Amino acid sequence: MTSKEERILVVISDDATDGLLALPALSCLVRSLAQSSYQVDLLTGPQGRLMAQLFCKSLNVIDESGFISAKGLYQQLKENGYASYICLSPERRHRWLGWRLGIAQRYSTGFGQRLLWDGEAIGRVAQPNTIRQSYETLVQRFLSAKQLACIAVQPPYLVFTDLPVHADSPLQIVVHPQVPQTHEHLLAEQYEQLLCSLDLIGKRCEFILCGSTESLSYCRYLCECLAKYDIKARINELDNDSYQVAKMVAQCDLVIAEKGMLLYFAGALDVPCVGFGALPLGVDVLRHPIANPQRCLMFSPPSGRLTQEDISLINMTDSAVRIRRWFSQLQALEVS
Repeated sequence: MTSKEERILVVISDDATDGLLALPALSCLVRSLAQSSYQVDLLTGPQGRLMAQLFCKSLNVIDESGFISAKGLYQQLKENGYASYICLSPERRHRWLGWRLGIAQRYSTGFGQRLLWDGEAIGRVAQPNTIRQSYETLVQRFLSAKQLACIAVQPPYLVFTDLPVHADSPLQIVVHPQVPQTHEHLLAEQYEQLLCSLDLIGKRCEFILCGSTESLSYCRYLCECLAKYDIKARINELDNDSYQVAKMVAQCDLVIAEKGMLLYFAGALDVPCVGFGALPLGVDVLRHPIANPQRCLMFSPPSGRLTQEDISLINMTDSAVRIRRWFSQLQALEVS
């Protein structure tokens, strides 16, 4: 049994957006501790539990929503006798939790105008990518203090394996569309160029459009556009259910990410990804910190329309080579 001195309490927000930002750091921590005697307990809500266990299956999760009162939760946590506390959440009650439990080794940060209380300022941040980097810095500080190696400063959730070959089924492509900020027909033109650049036209593939309530009409429009190329498309109405979207990603072969969360899903689940359109993370996708153009297909032209230069970039990337290799293998199977 793991001794009390070896237990670590980590907390992430149950909010879908805030929780997603913490997952790369959490995954890095769990992998780095895999060969050590430390046990990681994760405190979060039901949404955070689903997301975290999808990426880190070995975690022991304490669901804070299951306690009638905070007092009951504090009592259980105190009895566990944690040696360290790592807060990967912006929520006030989480940032103060380690102090209230009397845990000596606390690693936490604050965002925006909130003051830091652990005595070491990482910096006031506003951009989500900086929040993610701050979380990873916290994890690195913890591992350094324990004299443990931090596995993958550039986490391996960006490393893609070869696409699988399905002789009896089409390539499944998941898309979670944004409601377009411009005219729908302009974005449809981008999709046409994307299909051409990935050499998808005429191939056996099926698009699964994960539509929320506000994007259903646009999903139907995309279905009509794809039908012109004899490409099957169906709508799966998930209404922004992050866990269900992640499950869809886990079961598909390729992701087209119009929404920022799909970058995390595709990366953490090792699914090839095309970053497409204006992702809602406040930065150009080509310069996004989790978008390595050598490992995934990324483009978000400032003009809102693809240029020949964008398509050239796609053609040069490693993932484009892998996708084309997949199609050539599939064609060889069909011929034989």
